[in-house]
Amino acid sequence: MVTNVNGNQAIYGNQLLSTQEFDVSSFTIYPNPVTAILQINTQNTIVIKNIQVYDVMGKKLMETKNSNQIDVSILASGLLFVKIETDKGFVVKKVVKE
Repeated sequence: MVTNVNGNQAIYGNQLLSTQEFDVSSFTIYPNPVTAILQINTQNTIVIKNIQVYDVMGKKLMETKNSNQIDVSILASGLLFVKIETDKGFVVKKVVKE
């Protein structure tokens, strides 16, 4: 335990910070390039909680929850980053919007 001059304490343990096994190859994203609906398939044991779409500048463009697809038809053409959050962790994939 460490205490600073204000009396705040930090307690250190010997537990590792980690997540369960998370296999990025368990995702299939199609079509790529996409024009309208982007489909995301996973293995049966993985549940998609949230999908977020970002532009190349890091601006969040859209988001959907508890779905395995997202409609990107209203977005401009270009490179997109799709962040897929699951019950096991998250992964970011690159997708081209036509």
